[in-house]
Amino acid sequence: MTQMDSLWFSNPTQAYRGPAGSRAAGADRRPLSARSIIQHQAMFEHFRRHLLARGTTIASFGTADVDAFWQTPNGRTYSQATRMRYVKLLDRLAAHKASAVRCVSTQRSCSSAPVSQSRCLRGM
Repeated sequence: MTQMDSLWFSNPTQAYRGPAGSRAAGADRRPLSARSIIQHQAMFEHFRRHLLARGTTIASFGTADVDAFWQTPNGRTYSQATRMRYVKLLDRLAAHKASAVRCVSTQRSCSSAPVSQSRCLRGM
């Protein structure tokens, strides 16, 4: 496991603000503007706090946590565009989580699957 992978487990906010957060790209694949990066970091923090309130973490969240996120008072009011931003953020998080878990558990099978966009959009 790399130092960055371990940072995702020990301090996900720091990890997201590092290279992973700054490499994010918009729909046109150009790097996000400074304002967009701040917005994405705020969204990440909002989701992370939701997970903490549910007693879970970035390293262990699953589809039930995402479903519960959509049902929060804020989540129910999100526009379609905001939900899509969250879906993209969650998809990146799930993909990163899956790759980190594969690195850690090369000797055993991994039951953690990425949260797909279609699963995240359910109930919209």
